[in-house]
Amino acid sequence: MRFLKKILKKILPHKVYDFLFDMRYLLPALFFSVLPIQKNKVFITNYYGSDFGDNGKYIALKLLEIEPDIDIVWCLRSNRKNHNVPKPIRVVKFQSLSAAKEMATAKVWIDNCRKTFRTHKREGQFYIQTWHGGPGIKKSEGDSIDALDERYIKLAQKDSGMCDLMISNSTFVNEFFRRACWYNGKILKCGSPRNDILYQSPVEIKQKIKKIYDLPEDCHIFLYAPTFRKDFKQNKYNIDICSVTQSLEKRFGGKWFALLRLHPNLYNQKLLIGESEANVRNVSNYCDMQELLVTADCLITDYSSSNMDYLLTYHPSFVYAEDINEYEQDRGFCFDLKELPFPVATDNATLCKNIENFDEDKFKKEVFQFIGNTGIIPTQNASLEVAKYIKGILNN
Repeated sequence: MRFLKKILKKILPHKVYDFLFDMRYLLPALFFSVLPIQKNKVFITNYYGSDFGDNGKYIALKLLEIEPDIDIVWCLRSNRKNHNVPKPIRVVKFQSLSAAKEMATAKVWIDNCRKTFRTHKREGQFYIQTWHGGPGIKKSEGDSIDALDERYIKLAQKDSGMCDLMISNSTFVNEFFRRACWYNGKILKCGSPRNDILYQSPVEIKQKIKKIYDLPEDCHIFLYAPTFRKDFKQNKYNIDICSVTQSLEKRFGGKWFALLRLHPNLYNQKLLIGESEANVRNVSNYCDMQELLVTADCLITDYSSSNMDYLLTYHPSFVYAEDINEYEQDRGFCFDLKELPFPVATDNATLCKNIENFDEDKFKKEVFQFIGNTGIIPTQNASLEVAKYIKGILNN
């Protein structure tokens, strides 16, 4: 099927291909819309079928706690076999006929990315958009409209028009939804369900990950998790793992290991950095980024919103990005990087210097101020608040 899609994309006019691609999924959705909506069913998608993770995972688990008879359907790509989706959550293949049927008959939809043109929402269905990051360092949606193609803009506008509720973790994100997401509906400002776990910091999660990746129980871990680039290449990820490890051991002591994670948009790519190093583990296929953040003693990233999640732990966090000027011209930033709590480096030497000179007291003070300035809600009950909201919808 993938080969056929490539051939058709080459030989057909762009608009014709898009139309046929949309109809392939819209027609089944319309066909199944004659079936009754099941009032206890919730249909969840994460990063276009990527994994059992992000906000949807924690909402689903909380729903099972407070509403045991609920029917939850999770949508996954066919290649995501080791997904760890617990029973009684049912799994369907992303963009399959089964998925179209489940979606057409679900009372509630939950997603963290845009639905596509072929989505048909029925009267009586309720669509919750949790979004997948915020506050974000890099500009997105309408804030970076010049970097978006016309089809995506129309798609985003259609998606926002279908949406009944957006989940926000801050005043900053509220303003982003209104300003840049073409959305005028209801916003539930309650925190990020996926970040509840960052306040709990469960020891069993750390032990599980160290066991999976054969790491010593007493080791320290830094997580390197850069965002994607528009060309989907890894040539900007030139971090010197060996030097960074030495600097971390010099500043903080102990034995350090590196976990490397590619962005979900690059989930099918082979990691091109660091795998030859004995202290490096590739965790790109691990299903839950938040569990990795809980496990990490330090985070290094570039323009990823994972930094904004991780700051809630008050653990050391650094920005390493060699293409800041290029990225700013192409996409732009929501913040002046120099005003963020995280020390910023554009080369490995500066990154190592920032690590060795890290001022913990200064960092924690600046994180506290940043949380206040952006209106981030420091809560570990966001998933419960969203689950209760959904329970009200299902029982209404």
